Amino acid sequence: MKTKHSSKKSKSKTKSYTKKTNIIVSKTSVLTLKDYKIDIKYKNLRNIKNIAIVDNHIHFRGYGHKSLEYNTIINFLIKSGVLFATITGIGQRLPNKSNCNYYGMCPNEKITPSVVNDIINMENYFKYYNKYKNKIHLILSFTSIDLHKPIQSYNLLNHYITKYKGHFKACGEINLCKQALFSNGRNALPIEKIKDNRKIMNLLLKNDIPILIHSDLGNDDNNTQYLKLIKTFIKTYIILYYGLISVDYVEN
Repeated sequence: MKTKHSSKKSKSKTKSYTKKTNIIVSKTSVLTLKDYKIDIKYKNLRNIKNIAIVDNHIHFRGYGHKSLEYNTIINFLIKSGVLFATITGIGQRLPNKSNCNYYGMCPNEKITPSVVNDIINMENYFKYYNKYKNKIHLILSFTSIDLHKPIQSYNLLNHYITKYKGHFKACGEINLCKQALFSNGRNALPIEKIKDNRKIMNLLLKNDIPILIHSDLGNDDNNTQYLKLIKTFIKTYIILYYGLISVDYVEN
């Protein structure tokens, strides 16, 4: 009788442990948003098909005149197993009269920061996202800030995050230094102008909006040319690369 009683007790403990931690043990499965609404621990990641569930830097809009349809991009993400994505701009545009769709093919075409893509992304978000919200979590990012024009950019940012409060939950990517655009009329931010953007950073901090900064060392001939600029910017502000993190607990 003691042995029988001991067996029942042990079984009860196992059942309680499984219910508490929601361990997935054997069957191959695909993660969904529902899995992230409860506390789940995965015993074996090899049983999970879609481990790459985050795209925290995807451009729904291009530099030029044509972009993929909003629904096309979302369906592509869903089919790829992505559950979380940050919609980032692009915050610059080629001239309206330009026949160019990609800046790299038109080195003399001037590119300027523009709120156009942010507005289009927001309109499409309100129009289409509701039917996908149970399959993918999308975050709107405000991308048209020009660090070279801090006052104008502050006013623009303040207007949109106030008018559409709670909808823009990220900012960027914003170009601190993007050498690929130098032939299109853009330059690295001068070091002395870094502090001029403090008002923008404080506004983002106040509204709990993290920022994604593009600051590359992508010059093969002199790859540390802008290292001082980047270090100074980091020392002046706390910079966060915005993304959702999937934490998986693996038992040995």
